[in-house]
Amino acid sequence: EGVVSIPLFRAPAPVLAIRSHFYEFIDTECPEARPLLAHEVEPGRTYEVVLSTGGGLLRYRLGDLVHVEGTVRRTPCLRFVGRADAVSDLVGEKLSSRRVSTVLETACQRLLTRQRPRFVMLAPAWTAPPAYHLYVESDASDATLRALACLVDELFCEGHTYHYARQLGQLGALQSVRVEAAARRYEARCIALGQRAGDVKPVLLHHDTGWDQVFAGRLLTSTGASA
Repeated sequence: EGVVSIPLFRAPAPVLAIRSHFYEFIDTECPEARPLLAHEVEPGRTYEVVLSTGGGLLRYRLGDLVHVEGTVRRTPCLRFVGRADAVSDLVGEKLSSRRVSTVLETACQRLLTRQRPRFVMLAPAWTAPPAYHLYVESDASDATLRALACLVDELFCEGHTYHYARQLGQLGALQSVRVEAAARRYEARCIALGQRAGDVKPVLLHHDTGWDQVFAGRLLTSTGASA
């Protein structure tokens, strides 16, 4: 539909293409509030992008979720984190991209403030019972990544459907998986699944299983939250 951001060297994330279109941003935590303009968004928050173009496309909700990673000369730097309408559902737990984005941001701020991960992604795994694996490329200790998995599991349990699935034993405890060269491996699999290289974007929530084999990471077993 239109360009939203462009990469710049030494920027914390791609920078909003302010000379291309007109942009508005819906706060995912207050979706009923007035959409914000570019100068009103806040670092550390997640927004849904609304686009208006010079060609006549007026206030179109792209469905893309972006996380504000900082600014360059007061222009926001945006990291794509997933689709607003994306929901993962193994056994009825219904995890949305919005929820995953909020929880991972909260958990990383608490436990990885000085060791922000180079890559992080949540995906379902057909273990016994099914569970979610959090793939993390980070210099943090194994103990910290185990604690991260427990905290994310605990925050997800604040949602009724996820908590109920954990209580029934239909859904296992969330686990962290330490990975290396994650971005390269992620891109290679997305291309193998049929995406063009230029269309591959990192996401915080992926619906496909099978990532254990792709990343060949080290599972850091934890008991998760008390269900």
